Amino acid sequence: MKKKTRIYTLALALSLLTALLAPFSFSSAASTVEIPVVSANVDCLYNNMAAGPEACIPALRQKGHFWFNASMYDTPGSDSIARPGERYLTLELGKTADLSSIHIQWYQGNGPAPDYAPTGDKQRKYFFVIQASKEVTGDDNFVDIYGNYENNDIKLSGTGVDAEKYIVNFEGAKRIRIWGFGNDGGAESYGSLNFAIRSIRVYGTIPESPESVDGSIYYQVTNGEAIITKCDKSVSGALVIPSVLGDFPVTDIENAAFSGCTGLTSVILPTSVTRVPDSGFKGCTSLKSVAIPEGVTRIGSGAFEGCTSLESITIPASVTNIGAMAFYNCSALTSITLPENVTIVGAEAFYGCTALTAATILNTSTTLGYGSNTFYGVPAAFAIYGYKSSTAETYASDNGHAFVDLNAEPEKEIVPGDCDGDGKVSMNDLTLLAKYLAGHDVTLG
Repeated sequence: MKKKTRIYTLALALSLLTALLAPFSFSSAASTVEIPVVSANVDCLYNNMAAGPEACIPALRQKGHFWFNASMYDTPGSDSIARPGERYLTLELGKTADLSSIHIQWYQGNGPAPDYAPTGDKQRKYFFVIQASKEVTGDDNFVDIYGNYENNDIKLSGTGVDAEKYIVNFEGAKRIRIWGFGNDGGAESYGSLNFAIRSIRVYGTIPESPESVDGSIYYQVTNGEAIITKCDKSVSGALVIPSVLGDFPVTDIENAAFSGCTGLTSVILPTSVTRVPDSGFKGCTSLKSVAIPEGVTRIGSGAFEGCTSLESITIPASVTNIGAMAFYNCSALTSITLPENVTIVGAEAFYGCTALTAATILNTSTTLGYGSNTFYGVPAAFAIYGYKSSTAETYASDNGHAFVDLNAEPEKEIVPGDCDGDGKVSMNDLTLLAKYLAGHDVTLG
């Protein structure tokens, strides 16, 4: 009897202890995962291929991380070889993450120096400074998380291996920036960042934060602002994205938030956002129309990639930048007008737009991707409309496309009997004709 009493007393004590500790219980820490990277931009300021980050060849997405083809970026011995600190790579993360490590793999980290290397230099060496930012835009909000650029504390890598794992610690990262340095950081540096790096994989944890839902739209509130995180994949038909959710203004849409919503047929974006996110509507195969408000300045990389039903889209005058692969394989798109403020069109932006017959480019110096791939795969009837001596005319000439000068005088329609050139036949025309036949000096239209 005493034994049963002791067992009962112990069970009661355990239950009481559990109840007392319940308010203080902690959930298990979030597990480390690979953080998806949705876009990569290379700064090409000292590269003779282009004068802007979006104009570089885009990285090839494979298995959630980024893979780079070195041979596409640099030509050994040319003036495209970077000096230390003059080229960097910016990665945009698909999720806000607490970073724990970054894995970088490069070409020939422990191999012999190439033929064009300075005499006596037998090995490539690579140096990196890794930075992170909590913001989705801006170049002045990055902080060093590996190495230190300001104090020239450049970390040496790649002298004996061809890949390394960098331990970092940064909470709330939305972007990563990597500065690349070749060899000993001297003036004749080679093997620069986008020549050396082969792949990058980012690891960390995705912090759990309260997520709310309004109809088919999920969002999180940060600093009094609502950020749309995703959409119910079963949503269909027309969608008006609200400018206010839960009494909070919508200021941003996360990358890939509406990706794969195959039932959407039309979308109206709120006036409160300033960008169309990277991969934002990728693979929305039923999407026919999108209304982008004035105030949006950037259409992200892969924003409408694979939207095979998209027939038309109006780009507002506020847009300055169209990302790489933004309209990749939009096979129903028939025409596009790029406003005067658009200065950069990323590589492969209109690649595979097989129904596109006209592109109007109003800026005379817009950078158009790299090589021939911006409008690759368009039909034979495709024509570029722009101004003489513009980059649009050069691109059309280099790639065998028809070019139409927007300043050219339109040909007048000839109306039989119209002697004064006013486009119609009247008594004045008969009078002029009679005077002419009578031998008078008259001016005919």
